[in-house]
Amino acid sequence: MKILQNLTFFFARGLTLKVLMFFLPPLFAVILFRSPYVFEHKYEVGSVWLYDDVVAPFSFPIYKDEKQYQEEIARVYNEVYFIFDVDTQVYKNQLNEIHVFLTNLKSYLDLKQAHQVKSNNKRDSAEIENLKKVLIQKITPEEVEKIEFLYKVGYFNLNKLKLSAETYLSSIYRPVGVISIPRSALRRNEIVLRKGKFEEVYKQGKFYDLSEARVFAEDFVQKNFPEFGVIDSTYFDLIAKIFYSFVKPNLIFNEEETNDLIEREKSKILRTAGVVRENEKIISRHEIITPEKYLKLESLRRAQKERGIGTGQVLKDLGRFILISSILTIFWIYLYMYRKKIYFDNKLLSLITALFMFEILLAFLITRMKAGYEVNYLILIPAFSMLMTIIFDSRVAFWATAAISLVIGSITGYSYDITVASFVAGAISIYSVRSIGNRMQIFRSFIFIFIAYAFVVLSFSFQKQESINVILTKLSFVAGNALLSPILTYGLLVFFEKIFGIMTEITLLELSDFNHPLLRELSARAPGTFHHSIAVATLAEAAAKAIGANSVLARVGAYYHDVGKILNPEFFVENQMESDKLHSSITPEQSVQIIISHVEEGQKMARKYGLPSEIIKFIPMHHGTTLVAYFYGKALKRRELRNVEIEESNFRYKGPKPDSKETGIVMLADSVEAAVRSLDEKTPENIEKTVEAIFENRIEDGQLDESNLTFKDIEEIKKTFIQMLVNLYHPRVKYPEQEKVIEKKSGENKQVKFKATRKTKKSGNVSS
Repeated sequence: MKILQNLTFFFARGLTLKVLMFFLPPLFAVILFRSPYVFEHKYEVGSVWLYDDVVAPFSFPIYKDEKQYQEEIARVYNEVYFIFDVDTQVYKNQLNEIHVFLTNLKSYLDLKQAHQVKSNNKRDSAEIENLKKVLIQKITPEEVEKIEFLYKVGYFNLNKLKLSAETYLSSIYRPVGVISIPRSALRRNEIVLRKGKFEEVYKQGKFYDLSEARVFAEDFVQKNFPEFGVIDSTYFDLIAKIFYSFVKPNLIFNEEETNDLIEREKSKILRTAGVVRENEKIISRHEIITPEKYLKLESLRRAQKERGIGTGQVLKDLGRFILISSILTIFWIYLYMYRKKIYFDNKLLSLITALFMFEILLAFLITRMKAGYEVNYLILIPAFSMLMTIIFDSRVAFWATAAISLVIGSITGYSYDITVASFVAGAISIYSVRSIGNRMQIFRSFIFIFIAYAFVVLSFSFQKQESINVILTKLSFVAGNALLSPILTYGLLVFFEKIFGIMTEITLLELSDFNHPLLRELSARAPGTFHHSIAVATLAEAAAKAIGANSVLARVGAYYHDVGKILNPEFFVENQMESDKLHSSITPEQSVQIIISHVEEGQKMARKYGLPSEIIKFIPMHHGTTLVAYFYGKALKRRELRNVEIEESNFRYKGPKPDSKETGIVMLADSVEAAVRSLDEKTPENIEKTVEAIFENRIEDGQLDESNLTFKDIEEIKKTFIQMLVNLYHPRVKYPEQEKVIEKKSGENKQVKFKATRKTKKSGNVSS
């Protein structure tokens, strides 16, 4: 537990963590945006060079455009001949194999026919089976049976089949032959055939690949064996299969030799297209960037990258780190001088650091999009500005926007136009959400952001005399920025509220809605307490405004300070005029426990309904450690009668005491409102005396010691309370009709008013 407390203290006040958060954004920016080895300007073919003249600091080669170089490499692949080694034995071997197959097939058919006549010849049966085993290496048993059928009906002419097979193989192999790779793999219309030491170029069309040989077999069979179509067309496929099964590539692709040839041809292609000499002018200011000048600029960038490894880059990165740190230092000084509450709260500083780093990361991702220089207008600075405004305030947001605009401008190539556009749009977005009433109002900032960006973009574009296409491109990115910024703000706001446990003005405004479930329940079950809370909220808000505290926080805290009374509303005087009867039936100790328990129960209910911790703390702090004087007095009288020990601590609230101006104001407003409401005569003098007495009591009791309220603040609060209560309870003018009604009913109500007055006097302190 002690370790956890130390970590909490370190997180809240630790100097080491504060230093870390200061250096984290610039370090993050340097890591993401490593300094290039050449000038950081953005340029492209056809644009105007707006920077200083560029002179070659040393001689360097002009590298070809990568696309051009790759096209030349691809041309090599398309122009190089594929080399094939010719195997002259393949045709002879395949012709011999098909002769053997057909001889075996004829022997099989003859034996099979003879065996059917002499079925008892076992020797023939064995030979038939052996021949069949040889045949089924090329065709299936079913296909063997089909051939038997053709042979039996007289449609199978083995001599014709043999001649046709020889003709087929001759047609395939005689021109050139069959290549070992698919024809689609060839990159040009010719191939090189290598026979020993001799090479010869052959064009496509004089050779086949395996798939073409199969198609040729099918066509060949249909032309030469038309009679099979009368019986069954599947016999075409069977004979074609037999012919094709004896086809084997005789042109073997020599991949190694071919690749060596390609590499030799590639080595002949130069990577460079000339040389830039030392002190040669590459481009002048305001000169059009031609393709040739673009290549020189890119070549200089590459040459400097090759030469600048080491000290040069380190110095550039160090310079960028110092620049960004200097920019952020101004913002941190502002926080230290004018927003000490933020500066000394490392949780809030970590939130600011996270926002800065998120914006830098966003800039990095956007600048990596291959969409030209104009894409930088998509960097969502307005989202950053709106988040800072909603989470903190408009002044903090303004200084933060100025800082992040300068940082983004520096990391995107020291772009003056991007910096100005980001700052103007961010400032306008701050204006659009400075007095936001609910989350949906975030989206109205769309038009403000677009107009701000558009004015800056047009002003720079007109001065540069940019084309309409360039202007429209920039405006399209601006429109995207204006659309995405509110969406991102809305999403991140919820995220940061949950992760960092912060409460924004929007959260307070949403909690101030009387339709909130907890306030509706308070209104329904404890209407007196509900109206008391509204009155306290009115006093607290006015007092907070008077001393410069957070008036909205004070008002919302007052709305929820007594929600614990929902569980036992009848025990509190503001809800029932006869509440004293309930307390008269129990001991003072029991009564005070019921009264004090509304604090603990209120905190439980507030957590159940998901109220922020800043609101929940109003529930115990509006009583602090004050004494429940009414029941303590009853207990003292009881001690005199029954000689019972009374501990004052048992009649005090558990606290803690108010720790902020807002909680201190609500404590005073709660006590003052209850006391003045119970007065019989609410004259200005009585009101002033009552307020003075309550303030004096709270100060003497030490309840305001931790609230940061000064004596000047207390006097201003006191004056505000008195003025508002006097105005609230000043006598009204009675019209003649009202006088008659009052006189008529005064006699009837006299007794009731007397009793009610007595009850109010007795139970006046119970509302505490």
